[in-house]
Amino acid sequence: MPEEKQTLSDLPPALIQGLRSHDGATPMVPRSVDKAILDRAEAHFGSRRTSRRRWALPAAAAAAAVLVTVFVVQPFEPARQTHSIADDIDGSGSVDVLDAFLLARQRVDDPSITQARVDALLGRIVSLSNEEDHQT
Repeated sequence: MPEEKQTLSDLPPALIQGLRSHDGATPMVPRSVDKAILDRAEAHFGSRRTSRRRWALPAAAAAAAVLVTVFVVQPFEPARQTHSIADDIDGSGSVDVLDAFLLARQRVDDPSITQARVDALLGRIVSLSNEEDHQT
């Protein structure tokens, strides 16, 4: 059996009037009780705010000390080698195809770099001879 939906106009007028009179009439919690609860909560939790602030300055000082230690003081840094390898154009420490590529690009701006030099470098890089020949 299907349920019929009733609208507000189907209800008796006295019932409608009674329902409307109770709409938003009285709050569930009186203002005095609400204010008393709020005052007690502020008194109880208000002291916790100052305890958090008490740790803010030491925490900031510790963070600053760690940052200074990490970024300024770098103990035990290994000495860097300053010698360079001939034809190591990109500074990687070895002569490879990327060096030949960079040399060919520099040839566009520098007329003293010849195609023969680029070809000779590529020939040394791809040759099957000893590794020492690549770094001379």
